Amino acid sequence: MPRKVPKLKGKLKKTPAIPARSKSKRALKTPAYKSFRLSKRIKHPAPKLPKARQLARQSLGVLWRHKRVFTGIMAVFAVLYVVFVRGLAGTDLATFRESLQDSEGFAGVQVAQGLGMVAYLFGNVSSAESEIAGAYQLLLLSLVSMALIWTFRQMYADKPRRVTVKQAYYTGTAPFVRYLIINAVIGLQLVPALLGMAIYQQVLGAGLAATSAESFIWLALLVMTLLLSFYMVSSSIFALFIVTLPDVTPMQALRSARELVHFRRWEVMRKVAFMPLMLILVGMVAFLPIVLYATPVADVLFSVAAIAAVAIINSYMYQLYRSLL
Repeated sequence: MPRKVPKLKGKLKKTPAIPARSKSKRALKTPAYKSFRLSKRIKHPAPKLPKARQLARQSLGVLWRHKRVFTGIMAVFAVLYVVFVRGLAGTDLATFRESLQDSEGFAGVQVAQGLGMVAYLFGNVSSAESEIAGAYQLLLLSLVSMALIWTFRQMYADKPRRVTVKQAYYTGTAPFVRYLIINAVIGLQLVPALLGMAIYQQVLGAGLAATSAESFIWLALLVMTLLLSFYMVSSSIFALFIVTLPDVTPMQALRSARELVHFRRWEVMRKVAFMPLMLILVGMVAFLPIVLYATPVADVLFSVAAIAAVAIINSYMYQLYRSLL
């Protein structure tokens, strides 16, 4: 006879059913990052950016290989700059040197005098004699930058084409209004830095920083305002290149520029600051003997170097912009 199975007392627990597999693919949560908040560093998925030295070599190489067209572009800019902004008078460097020789701390010390004269040249290179001259300066810098950007874009295209100086200025300056709007946004982003410098100068002039601790606090506030402006400008500066593309509005260019530096803004900030700081350092070393032993021609040579620096910085920034794509 078949064996009887004993009945179990109590209620049997039902085995939970295995949930059906979802047809949708599982995806990792996109890392979120908010500015000015402490958060874990998020690695950018794109390849690592080239070193600043490599970008500098590439930018100088492009200028040298196509030196004929770039010399023509900068020659037009130089003529317009002299006519509308600076004039033919130049700076009175010899008189400034005599004033340094008579002042305490500089008398008898040639190196100190030379550094003071070089700093004087750096200070005058971007200063305009009047508000109208300052407006012309911004206008000419915008025009030559757009011409250079358009020329770089033609040379880096899949099928490079020959560019003339006339084409660079006629065709490259077409998005002038959009370019000026981006410049206006960058000007607003520089307001914290300008306010910080104005307040710091006022504090020093009024003697409000009596102790070393107070001086350190005011200096720290100045550095914070400078970093804030530089933080914002480090992305907007690439909008100057994006807005020159066809059918791109300023807002689209600003949004695209922020996406380019997303998760790697501090690295981009270091590379943005590299070329201007390098040019300042090289300029101080190169012009120190010139201002001491060839004072009459120092002003002219410095003006030529400053005009060349405009092309070098634009070439370097375009190389950095291409590496971010």
